[in-house]
Amino acid sequence: MNEEFIENLKDIYKKATKKNLLSVALKSQEMIARYYGYFSKNTKKDISMLNHNELSEILGEIKKMIGDN
Repeated sequence: MNEEFIENLKDIYKKATKKNLLSVALKSQEMIARYYGYFSKNTKKDISMLNHNELSEILGEIKKMIGDN
C-alpha cells in the first residue's frame, strides 16, 4: 500500500504543478519526503507509520483539491 500511495503522490505532484496549484504540489512533495524519512527526526509520527485508512483519507483530500475524482 505505501508504494502505491507514493506513486499516487507523485502523480498528484505532476497534476498540481500543471494546474499551478503550488500548495498542493508542495504538500505532496513534503509527504513523499516524510515517507522516506527526511523529516522523521522532527515528527512524532512519519508517513510510514500511517495506516491504510489514514493514507486513503489523505489521498482523497488531495485528489479533491486538484479536482481528480
